[in-house]
Amino acid sequence: MGDERDLEGTVRDLVSRLTPEAALQMYDEVARNPNHGQNNVLVRQALVTRINRRRTQHARRLFTRFFQHFLAQDLGLLREELGVGGPLHPIDIGGLWAAGRRTALAAEARRIEPLVEEVARDYPIDEALARPELRPATESLRAAASAWLADALAKPPVLKTLLDTANAWRAEEARRVGIAQKLRPLTAEGVALAQAILAQQGNLHSLAQELLARAGRPPLLAEAGGGFAEDDRVAALGGAAGKWAHLPALPVLDQARDYRGFASFLVEAPATLQGRLAGNLVRHLKWVALSIADDLSAGAGTDRTAKGPLLFPLRRRAALDQELAHFETILDSFEELDLMRDPRAGSQAREALEKMVRRVEQELYPAVSDRVAAAVRAKFRPTPDQESLAWVLGYCTRWRACLSKSLHWGTGFSNFRTLLLEELNAAFKDCFAEEGHATATACLDHATRLLELAQALGADVSAWPSLLDKGLVKVCTQRLEEEGTLSPPERKLLQTVAALVGAELKRTRHWQDASLRAFADKASLHGIVSG
Repeated sequence: MGDERDLEGTVRDLVSRLTPEAALQMYDEVARNPNHGQNNVLVRQALVTRINRRRTQHARRLFTRFFQHFLAQDLGLLREELGVGGPLHPIDIGGLWAAGRRTALAAEARRIEPLVEEVARDYPIDEALARPELRPATESLRAAASAWLADALAKPPVLKTLLDTANAWRAEEARRVGIAQKLRPLTAEGVALAQAILAQQGNLHSLAQELLARAGRPPLLAEAGGGFAEDDRVAALGGAAGKWAHLPALPVLDQARDYRGFASFLVEAPATLQGRLAGNLVRHLKWVALSIADDLSAGAGTDRTAKGPLLFPLRRRAALDQELAHFETILDSFEELDLMRDPRAGSQAREALEKMVRRVEQELYPAVSDRVAAAVRAKFRPTPDQESLAWVLGYCTRWRACLSKSLHWGTGFSNFRTLLLEELNAAFKDCFAEEGHATATACLDHATRLLELAQALGADVSAWPSLLDKGLVKVCTQRLEEEGTLSPPERKLLQTVAALVGAELKRTRHWQDASLRAFADKASLHGIVSG
């Protein structure tokens, strides 16, 4: 008996050290094991305890499950700048539960808590909530919640109290978890959406599950759009003209972010749905445009008092790259569907794009111009943000290429790019005309950094090195005489110069310049063929 207690204590101790994710993964393995011996039972029970630790408020979790296919997980879709409406978020459901828990759903919550707690002793909470023994309680809560919200929507004073309570809870929760951005309030539209999801639970969820399963496969979503109106479950929603018939397709946007697939569904969907679906696509365009502008502005340091190096660490770059990919896909969908010419969707989209362009031109471009000037002055060592600067110049080029598909006005980027290239080209030539560098290695290192920035802007720099710049061959020859392995950028520049020198030596075969000949000979010794 003592050995069994010792074993149980050891198992619990070991399992308690696991992360919840690792414990859940191990639980899945144990649950699949057909061996139901005592040791298996001990490990399984310890894992359930670890997984469910701190996972309380079971009735609230059950309430949230009713909306699981229709919840956006990114708070960005609730930004105040996007206006009211939009998808529900877990923080909205938390607010609704806070309001209902105090009033109409109080008795249901008291009854459900012990039932769920009992089942959760043997299963992880998410699995427990789906167990057959909880179905009667689940259905009772759903019916009560649906009736409560329907009653509130019919009685303005009750609805106002509900919204005040829900929004107060949301504000407190946002402060508690440190959400800095301003969130749009929960409104009557959100309550009506929640009530519809509760009332049409079976039809909405089964349709949403099927469409989500097709996410990432546009042809299958197009097929679903074409047959949408004939589905009996759509008829139960009031047909394709029903107020909520578009809801099943929204998880493809709000959860999967499959913009191409959503566009495929939209183009084949019944005409009565297309306007509402397009409105949701516009909301995502606004969100992505805001996200890109925010991240670029933060990287430029516009919120800092003291200006300095750009702040584009790898994590921020990855996020911006992802959003730019989404941005391009959405704009492609707008072009394919000709939504820019739609009076409503097109007007809203153009306004969002114009705001983004203004912010980038006013907040990012000046900071980048300052840092390019700093890179020009940095003759002896690279600036701390040389890599970030090259990256953001390339990003600006890619971003403007995406915009050019939909915007055909403004010369902000063209002027910005032209001025930077002129500054970089002049500085490149100055590298070989001045005595400002201690060594030829330092000179070439500075010159290649300037070329890197120009190339990030999409410039063809092959013509920048010129034998008319008298110091070019001299510096390159000196670099070949100095010690140290040639860096790849240096070698590439020297190969360009070697090609120019080789062509000139062939042209002046009988009266070759001694300095050119000396460079060609040294380049050959370093494996740099001049032709």
